[in-house]
Amino acid sequence: MLRNVQKAFVTGRGRDRRAALAVQDVSLEIQPGEFVSFIGPSGCGKSTVLNMLAGLERASAGEVRQGASPIDRVNTNVGYMTQDDNLLPWRTLARNVEFPLEIRGVPRRTRAAEARRILAQVGLERYGDYYPHQLSGGMRKRGALVRTLLADDPVILMDEPFGPLDAQNRRMLQDQLLHLWSNSGKTIVFVTHEHDGLAAVRPFVTHDLVEAVTLSDRIVVFTSAPGTIKRVHTVDLPRPRDVFRIHETPGFDEIYNPVWDDLREEIAKVASVERQAS
Repeated sequence: MLRNVQKAFVTGRGRDRRAALAVQDVSLEIQPGEFVSFIGPSGCGKSTVLNMLAGLERASAGEVRQGASPIDRVNTNVGYMTQDDNLLPWRTLARNVEFPLEIRGVPRRTRAAEARRILAQVGLERYGDYYPHQLSGGMRKRGALVRTLLADDPVILMDEPFGPLDAQNRRMLQDQLLHLWSNSGKTIVFVTHEHDGLAAVRPFVTHDLVEAVTLSDRIVVFTSAPGTIKRVHTVDLPRPRDVFRIHETPGFDEIYNPVWDDLREEIAKVASVERQAS
């Protein structure tokens, strides 16, 4: 839960020292088991909010809580998947996946069996003995995904986790994420890839917004910096969702178009500021 949250970063030194406001007046309540996506223009503070939920950043003002507990230090009750896969190069894929269980003291035989089980769910059972450098980018991402989910944290934070991948691999991972998340009871907060000013004039569907519609129960649109919540859109498309044919789902356009209108307006503001500064 976020209530009237503000975050400022101090920049410069001496007389040039000043506070730069990253986010302001952010209030949001996320329900257990919900899938919520953050979307907004570059520099709007989405990742900053995610880092406050992880306890990696502390709010300058306002309240950040998980359940009844304030988040005022590193939050060990969340999993965190970043844009990088962060697999340990000296460990095999299976040993990477079981690493969270090893930290918790789970016996070796049990954690090895769990790693094999979850790797099989994403088609990687044959690659458990491979090292990260022997795997494709999509395989490493799948490994990072199941490692995060195997840790069994009630909340998963995901910061642009599929950003660097091509469209085919992204859709495959979206499908696998929904399959693994379904009926897990986990809460997911998902930050989409940042949009730059050029996106304001793109005439075609943006893949990041389609991703948010495909995955989410709600989409939170952030304003340009300093970021605050512009609007929260409910995605009431039925589940399970076909990520490969989501555009054909009745009601898709009625959800996509208002979100895109909100997002495009904020991206246009960023583009205008950039033009004036150049």
